Amino acid sequence: MLSKPWEAAALQCILEARAAIITLKHLCRPRLNFEPKHLIIGDVMVVVLALTRGRSSSSVLLSICRQWCAYTLAADIYPHVRWVPSQRNAADDSSRRRRRHLVDSDVAESQ
Repeated sequence: MLSKPWEAAALQCILEARAAIITLKHLCRPRLNFEPKHLIIGDVMVVVLALTRGRSSSSVLLSICRQWCAYTLAADIYPHVRWVPSQRNAADDSSRRRRRHLVDSDVAESQ
């Protein structure tokens, strides 16, 4: 898990897209351990759809989509980006520095 504070303030969807690029760069690094398929989970629907389709009306997000495509082509990998609600994203809790409280429905589903 990677963790560091952002240097500049931006919209949440842009920060999430930049985090996805950092994740993709990390997946491209180990040349000997290339796996062609990877699953990346995000909780911002705008970013998930933009990276899945490779397009966006936002110029900043479009630039990130182009970087995404360049890395996937260069490394010959196929990342699959999927959306999960924020409440179900276990990685969100540590970034917000709070404990996850299970509700009765979560406990019932896990049994």
